[in-house]
Amino acid sequence: MEAAASRERLPDISLRTPAGGPDFLTGIANLAQERGDKTSFRDLHFKPGKLLEIEPVVTFGRQGLVAQLISYTDDMDSVRLEVRATSWNCDWPTYEEYVDTARLVMQPLLTRHNHRAGTRCRLRVQTKRQLEPKLPKRASEALQEFLDITQGRSMSTSDWSLFYDFIWVCRRTRVSLHQDDFEAILNRSGVPEHLRRKLAEVYDHGLRLLWRRRYLYR
Repeated sequence: MEAAASRERLPDISLRTPAGGPDFLTGIANLAQERGDKTSFRDLHFKPGKLLEIEPVVTFGRQGLVAQLISYTDDMDSVRLEVRATSWNCDWPTYEEYVDTARLVMQPLLTRHNHRAGTRCRLRVQTKRQLEPKLPKRASEALQEFLDITQGRSMSTSDWSLFYDFIWVCRRTRVSLHQDDFEAILNRSGVPEHLRRKLAEVYDHGLRLLWRRRYLYR
């Protein structure tokens, strides 16, 4: 799952279910009810599947805390977990807070499920490294060529042309990174703050114009 602009990126959390998604959700719902949690099921139609929502009796200081387990019809052996709350320590959870809350809600249920069913289901959490924004190979090579030439210095007209070429490659390779994510890539590459903010703004405007041109003149 991706965070909004300027917010920390949150990981996808999932687990494999040898018994099949719907049966697994039913078993987890029964275990949750045994410990006093409220549960409800919902059918998903846009992307067919089933959603189990758990409101834990213990909320760990989070208001409006719910855990959602989602099983899609086209991937019955995998279940996705999302955690939501109306209040976190800040307006948006940190990576650690989100993962810790997910484990506090789900791990006791998984432990009991595994004991009863003789399974070894466990949560699979994206690492911070896996969440780092990335460019596809062609776009990454075009950006690196631009950075190798400019080396963080003031830019000439030809330098800007090279950067526009990079934006065009992004359009051709269907890059859709948010402006903040692109700025994070520049930061990892050592680009000075004043320049990376300007480049990120030009990248965002340029990519938006190219996408808009596609729909206006196709």
